[in-house]
Amino acid sequence: MSSSSLHALILAGGSGTRMWPWSRRARPKQLLPLVGDASMLAQTVARLEGLVPPERVWVLTNAEYVDAVRAQLPGVPPTQIVGEPEALGNAAAVGLGAALVRAADPSATMAVLTADHVIAPVAAFQAALARAAAAAASGHLVTFGIRPDHPATGFGYVEIGAPLDDEGPGVGDGAGTSAGAGIGVGVGSLDVDAACSVVRFVEKPDVATAQTYVDSGRFLWNSGMFVWTVESIWAAYGRHLPGTLAVMDELCALAGRGAEAFDAGLPAVWSRIPDRTTVDYGILEPSDNVACVPAAFNWDDIGSWAALAEARDGQANEQATVVVDAGEETAGGRFIGHDVEGCLVFPGGGRLVAGVGLRDLIVVDTGDVVLVMPKDRAQDVKHIVSALQDAGEAGRL
Repeated sequence: MSSSSLHALILAGGSGTRMWPWSRRARPKQLLPLVGDASMLAQTVARLEGLVPPERVWVLTNAEYVDAVRAQLPGVPPTQIVGEPEALGNAAAVGLGAALVRAADPSATMAVLTADHVIAPVAAFQAALARAAAAAASGHLVTFGIRPDHPATGFGYVEIGAPLDDEGPGVGDGAGTSAGAGIGVGVGSLDVDAACSVVRFVEKPDVATAQTYVDSGRFLWNSGMFVWTVESIWAAYGRHLPGTLAVMDELCALAGRGAEAFDAGLPAVWSRIPDRTTVDYGILEPSDNVACVPAAFNWDDIGSWAALAEARDGQANEQATVVVDAGEETAGGRFIGHDVEGCLVFPGGGRLVAGVGLRDLIVVDTGDVVLVMPKDRAQDVKHIVSALQDAGEAGRL
């Protein structure tokens, strides 16, 4: 498909609590320079340059972040940066984006991207995006799969089948059964130019199961990035989430009346969305026309402090200690260590942080908060966030 009809929907909502205390409600992680000088969101938009022009970029975020997002993305038309009145789930957000794109261009192909991924090189990403758009043109709902290099338990997995030209198995009736589970091709032998059929999706397995997936060579991490035509995704919502589709029809009609009418009418229409689910559960898993493009680019999902450590300079050496330069976002600080291995240190509170004999820790100093935890417990920062909420300390969040 020609890139002239390719639109990009960037999901930039969420409060980034897993990166607390640097990420706060007032400045969530997607607006921070986690890796590089620009924010994750700004990097996501820049990655599209030359393939998707700013006038075909759409950004969905939380309503309270709209002004900050518009300030970071001056090239994107302000009316195409939209705030969800409340978080109703990933399927609702994608449905809203599809309605906006459909109102602007009913024949469009749309890529659904996330604002907290680190991807390189750009040329490989754009080439994969073009391959996915070609597969989408034949009616497939396309996801990108990432070759796993360890048994991660925080990611969903997708089992791949034969290349599309070989009419391999698809998700839907019979997917994931013993008849289909053995029909796969080794990830290492995949032609990166080939889109493959999908056998099944598996959500966040335990470490032993994840290891069997890695060893099998048939499983990829599900990146959470998708490509499809507006026509195909509209039909998929009609088959699997018809209640949400009815609201999407309203949203599309509302968008056709202009930005002012859309902003005024969005909250009331949005509140009628009945399905609180994700695109993976609600649309892709029950569909029989799902394809996967194996990614030939490097990819990191910055979903925790441990993930940030891997994405920084220490990813090639597990014993390396990574010191995060907070830049202009904080008062700065510095770190001095003796006999320190495998740690990530964020000295952003304007103070000297010192450590002796530390192993595999994350130390975060933001001035008003000091967080210390083992690297392998990084996902558990959510419990601190919940405890602060329960204690009525919303000012720390």
